[in-house]
Amino acid sequence: MISALFLLFVCLALSNTAVAEQEVFRLDDGSKYFIGVGTAVVEFDTTFKIEDKSNDLSIFIDGEGTLGLPDVSNVNTVFGGVRLGEKHSLRASFFSVKRESTFAADLNLEDLLIVNADLTLTDSTDFLNLDYGYNLFRDNRSSVDFLFGLFVLDLNYVFEANGQVEIDGNVQSGRYIQDASVIAPVPNIGLDMDFAFTPKWSVGAQFSLMKGSYKDVSAGALKSGIRAKYLFTPRFAGQVGISYFDARVTIDEEDTKMDVGYGYNGLYAGLLWQF
Repeated sequence: MISALFLLFVCLALSNTAVAEQEVFRLDDGSKYFIGVGTAVVEFDTTFKIEDKSNDLSIFIDGEGTLGLPDVSNVNTVFGGVRLGEKHSLRASFFSVKRESTFAADLNLEDLLIVNADLTLTDSTDFLNLDYGYNLFRDNRSSVDFLFGLFVLDLNYVFEANGQVEIDGNVQSGRYIQDASVIAPVPNIGLDMDFAFTPKWSVGAQFSLMKGSYKDVSAGALKSGIRAKYLFTPRFAGQVGISYFDARVTIDEEDTKMDVGYGYNGLYAGLLWQF
């Protein structure tokens, strides 16, 4: 769906439709700052794999499938930016995910057998995006910016079992915890594009690629989105859109290796103030 909407955006941006002289198209009014808030309905897809290097223990967890984490959740976001002259800009966005699943069950997670245990899986993950934008093209109807910045994934994914646990044939009772908790700052590059097809309505698209490693953590991700914006006044606007994100994080420590897959896609709506 995102590919189809992106194709529509490109067609609109390249079109040379005649514009009546009395219509004034303004992608923006030259405002220096913008801030906004939004909410989204998001569908998640997360996986968590642990390999114990000392005894070849392997555990695979499908957060939404195996342990019943809510696959659809509401998240709120804040975002803002500042324009530094004709060519340069800075922008930032932040949102936080809080999900938890608790139940009693018997599970077989590859080399880990859990019998008559209370299980808890918690996802408390924060997303922070900091971008520098360099304008490649701008007129009164369209704009294309090159983005370079830092994407910070503050991952906190915790699995806990209280009960009888069998590990590699050894049965023990008590508490078993595994967690993937790490802050992964990842460089990203991308493009951000906007096109006004009426004096009030504009569409936009953003695509970013992220790849990097720091100490024992490596991560890669793809983020994309399509949006539509409506100007209620020259200073106040509303926007709706769809977004997609898929990340792979590897934490390779001395005794264990963890591979985390974290993805989401969803619909969002927000309000934007330009000043």
